[in-house]
Amino acid sequence: MYAPEKQKPDAEAPCAMHNCSHLCVPVQKPNGFIAQCLCRDEYTLSTDGTCKPTPTSKGAMYVYALVDRICAMPIKKLMKKNLKEIPDSFCFFNHSSKGYKFRAVDFNYREGEIYFSEFGTSVKTIRRARLEKKSVNSVLVYGTGDVRGLVVDWMTSNMYWTDATAGAIWVSRLGGQYMRKIVTDISNPGAVALDMQTKRLLWTESRDNQSRIMVAKLDGSQPSTFVSVTINGSNSTFTSLTVDYVEERIYWVDPSGNSIWSASLIDGSGQKKQDLVTRPGKIYGVTVMQDFVGFTESSTSGSSIHVAEKDSGRELRPRGITHDSRHAAYDIVAYYRGNQPLLLGTIFIFKTWLNSFS
Repeated sequence: MYAPEKQKPDAEAPCAMHNCSHLCVPVQKPNGFIAQCLCRDEYTLSTDGTCKPTPTSKGAMYVYALVDRICAMPIKKLMKKNLKEIPDSFCFFNHSSKGYKFRAVDFNYREGEIYFSEFGTSVKTIRRARLEKKSVNSVLVYGTGDVRGLVVDWMTSNMYWTDATAGAIWVSRLGGQYMRKIVTDISNPGAVALDMQTKRLLWTESRDNQSRIMVAKLDGSQPSTFVSVTINGSNSTFTSLTVDYVEERIYWVDPSGNSIWSASLIDGSGQKKQDLVTRPGKIYGVTVMQDFVGFTESSTSGSSIHVAEKDSGRELRPRGITHDSRHAAYDIVAYYRGNQPLLLGTIFIFKTWLNSFS
């Protein structure tokens, strides 16, 4: 029945008047709707409505490749001022005598597994192992070409990787089955990442004096430029790419400027250089966890990992964790439940619905 007089006047959405850190939900009460703040995984709601990082979980660690070995540094130990153990005691798969070399790394938190590329032998591979000292690694894909980026889709059990030899991006099941090429004709492909909130594939490439981050659907269709930076001299591809779901930003390493940058995960706008002290070595990999950014560095004094605050750039350990290795430090990931949340799609749809009222 059409009865305008029975309709209440429009009221301002409660979340429009409430500033929540992560997510605001309108909750119905007898006197109307009120705003309720919610936090993502590994964050706790404080009394002022902001989301604070919870204490680091026991199993959280930085996993990184040092060419001749894979290392896993527990984050709780890294944050201590005095590290009693030798850094190499946290490394495994040390197969330098066999000629193995490791570069790209990712993980599947809920299965307790890590995935990594090996490029030192004549037949290059992608491998998988349990994240434990005596784990036996198994080969998933043989004859891959030069894999410089690898990412796990933890929601649908797929994995994607860049192949610099073929100038392509491939996808397969986590066990290596049903492998197929989804993007071709890529110039100098580097890192690869997934935005599981909007179901997008991102990767780095360079051509025509432009370093780019490209974006496409998960099947590789409808590719477009997401971020483009003009560089001088030879082509220089961004070496690392990681998604920060909490801040909704994407981070990458620019080797031409030996720097870490970030931009909006929505449209690539708001590019910002990470505030860090001048680096003596070469930065390669970057990852995020809560309010911190972690990165790998190679210098004449050894290979190292560092952790700094996102906002201030202050390093938790001024010298980082240094390995007595002359090999380069490559990829790094924060093995941590909050970096592979399961409810991203639901949160994104809900936030889109809320925004339609603002």
